[in-house]
Amino acid sequence: MMLLEVRPVLVEPGSPQDYFAAEQPRLWTQDRLDEPEGTEPANTAYYRLGDQPIGERHRLFQFAVPMQPLATMEQTTLARYADTGESGTAVALGVLDISGPYFSDREHWGLFHFLLDGHHKLLAAAREGQAVRLLSFVSTGHSPATEDQLRRLHETLGGG
Repeated sequence: MMLLEVRPVLVEPGSPQDYFAAEQPRLWTQDRLDEPEGTEPANTAYYRLGDQPIGERHRLFQFAVPMQPLATMEQTTLARYADTGESGTAVALGVLDISGPYFSDREHWGLFHFLLDGHHKLLAAAREGQAVRLLSFVSTGHSPATEDQLRRLHETLGGG
């Protein structure tokens, strides 16, 4: 379990901020000259929650994935969160995925927070440029990461 303070940035698929259209393809071409294989932009809007290095060769990227379509958000609820400036705490199920090209020792660590509650809170915070708390229950059984990698994730995000 992690309690994080994040500043969400709403990302549209294929935009310059889309990790899957920008950073991921660069990882695959960083040590080679040819084009990446199989990289595509995201197929839905999501939030970027920042990135940071993990050692010298790895980088952690955090994402929040809405489980509710953004078009269905109640405008009055969004306005209430925006007006108060108090966005509260969202709740998510987290999964850590680690990937990288077979020909390199560079890795991207993707921490995906699948929103269970707080969809309005994150959208309002993203629109207003505000921070929001995120309580994420990171799965140890369904993350492709090892126990050591999950421990390192916790240490990297300030968990001790």
